[in-house]
Amino acid sequence: MTGCPSLYAAGRNLTVHKDDHGLGPDSPITANLTLSQVTLGKIINQAVDRYPEMIYVPQTFNELKMLLWGVPLPQPLDPSMPATLDHPLYRQGRVRFFLDPVRWHRFLADRSFTFGSRIHGNIAALSVGTLAYLLAFDSRTVELADYHAIPYAIASSVSPTTDPAELYDRADFGAFNATHPENFERFIGFLDKNELAHTFQLGMENPDFERRLDQVDFPDPVRPVFGTGDRAIEQVLDRRPGDRAGARPATRRSSRCSTGFDGSTRARMSTGHAARVRTTPGPSGGWRNACRSSRRPATAWSDGCSNCGAGRGADRRLEDGAKIGL
Repeated sequence: MTGCPSLYAAGRNLTVHKDDHGLGPDSPITANLTLSQVTLGKIINQAVDRYPEMIYVPQTFNELKMLLWGVPLPQPLDPSMPATLDHPLYRQGRVRFFLDPVRWHRFLADRSFTFGSRIHGNIAALSVGTLAYLLAFDSRTVELADYHAIPYAIASSVSPTTDPAELYDRADFGAFNATHPENFERFIGFLDKNELAHTFQLGMENPDFERRLDQVDFPDPVRPVFGTGDRAIEQVLDRRPGDRAGARPATRRSSRCSTGFDGSTRARMSTGHAARVRTTPGPSGGWRNACRSSRRPATAWSDGCSNCGAGRGADRRLEDGAKIGL
């Protein structure tokens, strides 16, 4: 058994040190959550107002789809879960979905504390020296936490009124710091035994790697889209899958029909209406919008849909909670 390799990237001397001052209202903390864990969801909900700098970091593809395009999560969930776009964390823009580990680690390195039920979300924090406390709910996470001496509690034993500061105070990293060097050597021994080359071998160091990594412009984390008008709509359109990019006009974007977006994008708005709007250039620089909800071509060159009349100079609002599915 070697544990999680992510904890060994920082080398043998990784340590996590606790600040005796504890958490305060302005502490930058991070929460992660498995959406089946109702008690933890309630803890996070109560912390929303107490810790205005708290950021929620979801880790599932379905949550990413909801962030990108407003696709509702498929499974029935407890209403206390931060799992809808009208949850305060989403409405206040306090959600980040990271698309690569580099940005994720850099973000976590600047946080004071991470807590939640996602074992690898907590390991990501520990790997950059940030305190983390796990609320475990299955044997897999308990075994991994025991192996690395990661501070944890069984989720079912924790009160839903628990303040994150209490979890911070419980966390003791003495065993983690004492155990890590031995675990690291065991992992390196496993690589050597199986003749797997690695940068911790003599002569295999790669000091240029970090410098080159710093020069890479990794994508920013995905954040919630909330707002009104063209700006909000543009954000959604910019998040469409790459194979749809060719359908987008190259010189300008037209006003959108209230029942759909341009090109091949299908939109389900709050009305529940599904439609497509194809946009083609007009003879004098205008734009012809064919509202395909009626399956009729447009009859005039205009800034709006000539069939439904929407979009003519109007500031189309993307309503809070609108369901936009691609």
